[in-house]
Amino acid sequence: MANGFIQTPEQAKQTILSDYRNAAGSRTFGSLYTANELAGARAEQQVEQQYGEQIGQAYKAAMAQRSSILSSNLGEGYKTELSEDVQKSITQAYDKYMSDLSGAKQSIAQNVNKVTSSIDTALGTEAENLAAYNNALGDYYVARDEEMRNTLSEEDYIKYTRDPLWAKYYTYDFSENPAMQNIYEDAAKLGFDEDELAKVFSQYRRLKTLDELSQVAYEDVIDPDGAVRREYSSLFDEEGNLTLAGVDFYDQLENFAAQREGQGTSFGEYLQTKNPELFEWAKSYNPYDVTDDQTRAGSFRTMTGRTSRDYEYSFIERFGGLTKSQTDKAFDKIYKHLEKGVDVSNIESAIDQFKEVSEHIGLTQKDIDWTYIKEQVSKALSTSEEYKKLAKEYKASGGTGVAMAILGYIGSFIMTATGVGAGAGLGTAGISTGIMAGGISDLQTAEEYENASSAYEAAAKRAYLDTLGSMITLLQSKQRQAQITAYQTSKASNV
Repeated sequence: MANGFIQTPEQAKQTILSDYRNAAGSRTFGSLYTANELAGARAEQQVEQQYGEQIGQAYKAAMAQRSSILSSNLGEGYKTELSEDVQKSITQAYDKYMSDLSGAKQSIAQNVNKVTSSIDTALGTEAENLAAYNNALGDYYVARDEEMRNTLSEEDYIKYTRDPLWAKYYTYDFSENPAMQNIYEDAAKLGFDEDELAKVFSQYRRLKTLDELSQVAYEDVIDPDGAVRREYSSLFDEEGNLTLAGVDFYDQLENFAAQREGQGTSFGEYLQTKNPELFEWAKSYNPYDVTDDQTRAGSFRTMTGRTSRDYEYSFIERFGGLTKSQTDKAFDKIYKHLEKGVDVSNIESAIDQFKEVSEHIGLTQKDIDWTYIKEQVSKALSTSEEYKKLAKEYKASGGTGVAMAILGYIGSFIMTATGVGAGAGLGTAGISTGIMAGGISDLQTAEEYENASSAYEAAAKRAYLDTLGSMITLLQSKQRQAQITAYQTSKASNV
């Protein structure tokens, strides 16, 4: 049975049979069916024993009667006639007992079938609602895009479709204008980044269909130990099992808007409006499945690779279910910014982008004190005024060194927050921040100044890139661990 593929009532039924568990940890409906069959078998044994004992007693009494007749002083003719009457009564009694036994067994079988039918009905109703709930999420997926398209400005909608959280669900469609695809590809070759392409070709950008998301797609990734594994960007793998991207899909749709104000209609709000009966079913107590949440929605969450009390969506939990290439694209904006050059004039923009991406991957204010960083940057920018004066005096390139030093400084915070620890990145970040401590005042000549500036800039660039690399490596590791956990969970559910 494919794990997580529950789009039809029959698929939902098979999932329920496999996943719903009772307090003893056994499959609930399997236990109900088995218990009913065992109860029927025990009832049959009891009536067979009961009627067997009655037949035995009747036979014993008849044999005693027959013995009395044979030992009496009656004539042989009378004895024969009476013995035949006894034998006839025994046969009649046996036939009646067997008929009664057959009737009792039929009654037991009818009761078993009646209970089986009630279990079938309960299972069928549960399966229909579960499939409907699953498919309602698919409808919400489409409705959410329509809501964003209709409520956001054109610019904000394009930005929304390029957000690392949602970009994976969008694609370009040039089917009605194939010639435009060549223009798009040429623009990409010329160096237009994804944001620029999204603006120019926005009319050809659309939401992926559920069929497109379900079509098997993966990348072969080599782990540090040399092992090759598959990272799926599709919701399901070749066997129909829910992938990490699929788990993230369900989590994001169910929980994203519910915990964020101003991010559109939540799934709960959508379902309550579109299908209030199904909404109430999802909230109701589930007597067939033991979970911490105890509701049908909680059971659905466990079926789709999460805990029953997973009420929040966190990008960092599975890194959005992104593959390695999708991960690199999530950081593309920062890389491009760095390649274009960072100096004092646009350092705040670079910091804002760094903050934006960091928050997307789940590093919040409590992980990284951006307020403190902004304060330090402000001080550094003041110091940069002296730097620029010296740069002008010595004809050196002004601003870049301080800017890179600041980015390296931020990098040290990021690497500490992600738990990477002290390494090459932190080391170079520490070196680059030295320029913020007033070391430039000791530079005596233009040559010394330029050499120091180059050294600081190179060190800071290494720190900055190491920081990004470390973030990606760490979060890819988290994703890999999530894959392992998901695999172990799916195995456990099939016990």
